[in-house]
Amino acid sequence: MSRLYTTPEVAKSLSLHPDTVTNWIKKGVITGKKVGGIFLIPEAEVEKLKEILKKGKHEPFRREVHELEIPRLYKLCANDRFEEVAAELGLPEPPKDVRECYSAVSRVWKKDDKEKDI
Repeated sequence: MSRLYTTPEVAKSLSLHPDTVTNWIKKGVITGKKVGGIFLIPEAEVEKLKEILKKGKHEPFRREVHELEIPRLYKLCANDRFEEVAAELGLPEPPKDVRECYSAVSRVWKKDDKEKDI
C-alpha cells in the first residue's frame, strides 16, 4: 500500500498553496479522498503531479479534458452556439439554453470518465 499525503504536505513539497492542491482534487486533476474533513492523496498522484509540473504547466488538467476540449465546449455554450456543441457531442438535437448546454457537456464528460474506469 502506498503512502497517503495531506494537502498541506503535498503543497509544501511542490511549493504550492494548499488551496491549489485542494482545488485540483475538486476539479479532478488529481485524485484524493476526503476523510474526516481532510483530503488524502496517494503517493502515485503526487508523483504524477510532480512530473506534470516539471514540464512547466501552470495548471495541469486531466488528459480527458484536453481530448474532449471541455473548456472550449463550455465557451461555445456560453456564446449560445448550441448547434456546434450538439454536433461535436453527437446529440440528437441542440440544447435549448446555456444551462442545458453545460449539463450536456458535463454528462458526456462524466460518462467518458466512467467508461475509462471499467
